[in-house]
Amino acid sequence: MEPIASRIRDSLLAFAFIIALVCGQLSLRANDGEEHARVVMIKPRIETRGSVVKMKDMLLNPDLLQEEEKELEIMDTPIRADKSLSLLELACLMQKHPQLHELSIRGPSSVVVQRGSNSEALDKAKQAIIAYLKENAPWKDWEVDVMFSPSDEHLISRVEPFKRVEVFPYDNKGMLGTVALSVAFFNEFDRQVSKQTISPVILKKVYVSVMNSQVKQGRVLNGSELKKVPMWLGADKRDYITDEKDCLGKELAKSMSPGDILKAGDLLNPVCAKQGETVWVECRSGALSVKLAVTAMEAGRKGDMVTVKNQSTQKTFKVEMIGERQAVYRI
Repeated sequence: MEPIASRIRDSLLAFAFIIALVCGQLSLRANDGEEHARVVMIKPRIETRGSVVKMKDMLLNPDLLQEEEKELEIMDTPIRADKSLSLLELACLMQKHPQLHELSIRGPSSVVVQRGSNSEALDKAKQAIIAYLKENAPWKDWEVDVMFSPSDEHLISRVEPFKRVEVFPYDNKGMLGTVALSVAFFNEFDRQVSKQTISPVILKKVYVSVMNSQVKQGRVLNGSELKKVPMWLGADKRDYITDEKDCLGKELAKSMSPGDILKAGDLLNPVCAKQGETVWVECRSGALSVKLAVTAMEAGRKGDMVTVKNQSTQKTFKVEMIGERQAVYRI
């Protein structure tokens, strides 16, 4: 009869656990009638940076535990995905420690256990990814920096111990700004232990042109008004001037102050001819060319199509301004 009685007792205990779970409270104590029971509150989400979950990691009120009880190991920390446990399952895991049998536990019906960010593992993963990018095209030809989002950091901080990484972009068109990357982690035996998809912001260091003095609108720049300062740029270059040659000889479209960053939209091609001025036009037809003097009927900047009048025939036609009082007419 003893086996039958044992099975009946086990069934009753399981039923009691289920009833307690529905009520939101479980007891690990042998005698529920004992006074002065310690009631510990379980967190709805348990996060730990270590390889094991300890009692102190699980509780909202860990001060109720003695110091040695706080350090008791309850379960291994999940390596990849979060793990969901019922309050009953958590109570069963705690049963292996006799010191905890007199506790009463309360908490949500379902508890999530996750591995938190390990700062040392996170730093190692971030540095490995950055080093790989700096050693491979196109990033190796630039001075780059990488900014990881909290979501990126959460993913890469939870990978198993690794020795090296391989990084591949999902789209070869965009290599700066927010870039979707596939990162594979390999252990010392060169076996892939994890693969994560992250979207960090990759920045390129460039030197942009900045005004070093007050300059009024209409000034033609000669370079003395400018200085170069470093700046980190992503996919959007914002029309910054990175090559000084792109602004020399150009006219400012507005007044600018010291420290203002020069952009392409701030520049105008210089005025090459004013109305009534004589302009020398090179007429081209294949390998043949001839120059003649004409009169500008309107003002024009470099690249503009301007109406001019032939001083001999008095006929008008359009020419392209290419320099100071210089134009070209293609036949």
